[in-house]
Amino acid sequence: MFPPPPPRKSRLGRILLYSGLVAMAAVYGYWKFVTYHNFPPEVADKLRQGLYAEGSAGGFDYKTALFHYLEALEEADKVGLHALSDEYTGLQLKIAEMYEKLGMKNEAKMVYKELGIAYITALTDDNVIPAELRPHIIQRDLRVALKTAYLESATNPQLAKIGLMVHFRLAQDEVAKKSPELAKMINGSNKQRNINIPLSLDGEVNNDYADAWKPFRDELFNARDMFVALCIATGDIGLAIQTKLTSTEWMAVSGYDASETLMSFYNAGAIFYLQAEELEVRDHEKKPTISSDGQIKSAAELAQISMGQANACFSAVLSLIKKLPSRLRRDSDIDDVQALATYGLGVIALHKGNLDKASDLLREARLRAKGCGYTDLAKNADIELDKLEKAIQDRKDNKDINVLEEVKPVSPAISLASDAKKNLPITAEK
Repeated sequence: MFPPPPPRKSRLGRILLYSGLVAMAAVYGYWKFVTYHNFPPEVADKLRQGLYAEGSAGGFDYKTALFHYLEALEEADKVGLHALSDEYTGLQLKIAEMYEKLGMKNEAKMVYKELGIAYITALTDDNVIPAELRPHIIQRDLRVALKTAYLESATNPQLAKIGLMVHFRLAQDEVAKKSPELAKMINGSNKQRNINIPLSLDGEVNNDYADAWKPFRDELFNARDMFVALCIATGDIGLAIQTKLTSTEWMAVSGYDASETLMSFYNAGAIFYLQAEELEVRDHEKKPTISSDGQIKSAAELAQISMGQANACFSAVLSLIKKLPSRLRRDSDIDDVQALATYGLGVIALHKGNLDKASDLLREARLRAKGCGYTDLAKNADIELDKLEKAIQDRKDNKDINVLEEVKPVSPAISLASDAKKNLPITAEK
């Protein structure tokens, strides 16, 4: 760990925005502060007073708690507590938390930013943090970066996106150092848009690969998911797709369950669908569009390509599920993904005007959703089927209608927060 403080001489010294951001806020909006750290007595005394004021016994007096935490930080400075230690940064996190609870968002954001800068500065200097501590510090840095990005996104999502990227790229570089194979995969991730995910169908995990992501694996993938949500919020859907596909590829070799990797793959398909819808709007507005390979194509052509890629993702998810051994298919989360992917294919069929196929797929999705207790999805399927049946009846009655305009299929839901369901609060824990 960091060197202990010297003897006291006489003195306490970060979506829409987007629904994916709201979900991430629920995951990161709360944390506990534990008191078993090695706080010097002078710091511990002020800390206990703050914890008392903050709790029910102290009447949830956040203003008084903030005062004591600031005092504790001053004492920590006086006794020479290392500025990157869990104890010191834990005090900073408590101060930021009190600012938030008092509605002082800008002050809280400033604390998170300062802490993030301190982490990045130290991590980019090979002489500051011992090699064995780097993974732990990266984990804490990512947690702070996520909180900073969330707060920043409310006023400046573009800045939040750029800032978050700095932190998760550093974490990716750390993983790349662990093996030549991982380095090749990570460093080559921006060179292709691959929708073939190397999922292990037997559930076996390469422990060497999985260990390379520890202990910050979940923080890294949650940061990349928030980045995807910010890309969507700022209109950069192409980058959102590339990032999501890359994340899914990495999840397949980092020790995630098959259900979590498949959910990520499903979400990539949902973003492709979103891109197709936006391109169709662009086509109606007759705006010129440049494809990812630099060629000028009509928006309608690109929309068709994106819709095809969404279809490929959903179909691949269902195909992979069928190949899983029964012990993995029994996972209730697999049932959720299967229902979602079936619904996605139904929406695409509906979008294309293939009403009979859409009806079959939506009915299957509804049945699967009810079977696994996915109430919201079952309701969505019911709504789409009601609109579909009305459109089919109107067509039989030879009414002069535009079927697609009548139905107006709803986009498949993007559920970024469900990719990695780990509860990852910002904490001062070791």
